[in-house]
Amino acid sequence: MQARVNVVEIDLLRAGTHTTATPRQRLQRLNGGPFHYHVCVTRAGPEPELFGAVFPLDRPLPAIEVLLDAGVSPVTVDLQAALTEAYEAGRYAGLVDYTLPPTPPLSPEEQAWADGILRSRTPTVSHGEK
Repeated sequence: MQARVNVVEIDLLRAGTHTTATPRQRLQRLNGGPFHYHVCVTRAGPEPELFGAVFPLDRPLPAIEVLLDAGVSPVTVDLQAALTEAYEAGRYAGLVDYTLPPTPPLSPEEQAWADGILRSRTPTVSHGEK
């Protein structure tokens, strides 16, 4: 913020120390309570402006507008598309053991949702195939 540049922070951690510029309490007020993930945008200027968006585990990441410079129209960044592309290009599906329970544990509803996602992404083997 001291460098007077725009900053976009994406917090995809479900536990640990809060590290983004927008205070957790402000984000909780936006959501009306606890949340899983959030995005913070700090717009540079003489008096920096903070914006935040929160979203639950079972929703796609949002598209956000990012200002590049004064007088220039903002660009829209589709965070879900960017994350999906990075995940697939980085071959994370082969690096992460999704059979291990997540930390912190998911609620029963969240676990059912996650199990459905994993089942839909796991290739099935037809009878007779090896």
